[in-house]
Amino acid sequence: MYGCLAQLVEQWTVNPCVAGSKPAAAAKKLLVIQKLFCFNPFFTGNSFMTKAEIRSIVKDKIKQTSQSLEKQSDIICSKICKSEEFEKADFLLAYMPLPDEVNIIPVIKKAFLSEKKVYVPKIIPQTNLMNFYEIQESDIQTLGAGAFGIKEPEESVERLFTKNIAKDENSEWGIRNGELNTKGTESKECSSLQTLILVPGRAFTKDGKRVGRGKGFYDIWIDRFINKGDRVNCMKSLVLAGVCFSQQLFEEVPVTENDIPMDIVFSD
Repeated sequence: MYGCLAQLVEQWTVNPCVAGSKPAAAAKKLLVIQKLFCFNPFFTGNSFMTKAEIRSIVKDKIKQTSQSLEKQSDIICSKICKSEEFEKADFLLAYMPLPDEVNIIPVIKKAFLSEKKVYVPKIIPQTNLMNFYEIQESDIQTLGAGAFGIKEPEESVERLFTKNIAKDENSEWGIRNGELNTKGTESKECSSLQTLILVPGRAFTKDGKRVGRGKGFYDIWIDRFINKGDRVNCMKSLVLAGVCFSQQLFEEVPVTENDIPMDIVFSD
């Protein structure tokens, strides 16, 4: 029944004259169904939408509002920089933005001014895995394009985030031949270190649910860091922050047990 109703809502939204109904009558029917099943005007805040459909809607929304993205990014960056989570962070795990993502370069520059250590991800080729490497302010303009056209740092064990906070300086938390090496991964003064991870995505809810691009890079990395990297004691000092435009906020999105929720979502 729900599938049929969802199909009707979609048809009426695209074409209110479907099935010979008059526009006014069709609009009333649509409004009734939206209220009954908590649909938002784009019929996306419900369990009937798939992740693929949500990604498609977001892609269109961002394309239609491309001229406002720079201003929106400035607003979001200001919110992040003024936040308690940013102020308390010793480490900032950021990302190098694509054109359709919030441009957080001002946040990265602010982090350098505040003497925080900054790390950005590098994807391991032909896998769904990535690692974070430390960068310097001078690196921002010189990073080369890597996977999916994303600017990435050079691979360096010495700059690896999970090595820099490891207790055993001769150990490495990371991927070796496709396997996770977790030997000697207890943190230095774990409870006193604060880490803020800025996580991009395609869609979010205000309470932290997230839909990514579908490859699982962040979900896999966060899961390994928290659950398989012997860092359960660091949970209180690790803040997962989603970053998105208001066009990417939904009342509800479909998630699975593998989709890790955010602690906070920054938007305009």
